[in-house]
Amino acid sequence: MSRKAILNSTAIVMLMAFSLAGCSQVKSAFSTQATPNASKGTVESDAIKTAKEGVALIEAGDFKGASAKFNTALKWDITNSSIQLLNGLAYHLRAL
Repeated sequence: MSRKAILNSTAIVMLMAFSLAGCSQVKSAFSTQATPNASKGTVESDAIKTAKEGVALIEAGDFKGASAKFNTALKWDITNSSIQLLNGLAYHLRAL
C-alpha cells in the first residue's frame, strides 16, 4: 500500500472518529480550560484543540510529533476514546 493511500485511509478514520464523538461540542470533565469557539457558539476543550493539532501533524506526515500532541491531549482527557484511537493510529503509522 502506498504512503498516499495510507494517508487517505488515515484521514477517513480520523474524520469518523471525530464525527462519532462529537468532540468539538463536548467539554470534558477532565479539562481545566476551555476556549469559546465564536463561529459555532460552542466551547472547545484544550484536549480537543491539541488533538486537532495532532491530526494536522499526521496529515503533514509528522507521526512522531502527532503522537506527542495526542499524548498531551490525553493528559487533559484520558477517557476520550477518539484521542486514544488517534494516538494508536499515530503509533502505528510511526512503525510503517
